[in-house]
Amino acid sequence: MSDILVVSNTSAHRRTWKYLFSGYGHQVHVIADLQGLEELENPPKAPFFIIVDAEGRNGAEEGHSLVSNMRALYANSIIIAVIGWGQLRTGLIEAGADGCISRPVDATLVLKLISNTAYSEQLHMQRPIRHAYQPGGHVS
Repeated sequence: MSDILVVSNTSAHRRTWKYLFSGYGHQVHVIADLQGLEELENPPKAPFFIIVDAEGRNGAEEGHSLVSNMRALYANSIIIAVIGWGQLRTGLIEAGADGCISRPVDATLVLKLISNTAYSEQLHMQRPIRHAYQPGGHVS
């Protein structure tokens, strides 16, 4: 199973992601921000997936900065940014995200992405991609 890092400034989102992923056997670490990495007892050395909640931060630049910092720390991880409907994806892709998922998040899509190793590796190898994942499994 995959080692997953979830970064969200909303405690309910952190709990939901952890419950979802751990229920499928994944090792899940949840933090609110970069300082949270220091607070983890066993911070992940190289998570396979990083889910970054880029919505609801203090402006788009903070979400972009968070993605950029995660990319600097974890160059070989797959980073997926969770965004609000209509939020611009381009800056997040340029900051280092491999893809974006719009709210409302389709949990089955995320689980398929994580469990489909071949697709995940293809996603990782083709960085930076210009796709955005839409609810219902649509890719634009």
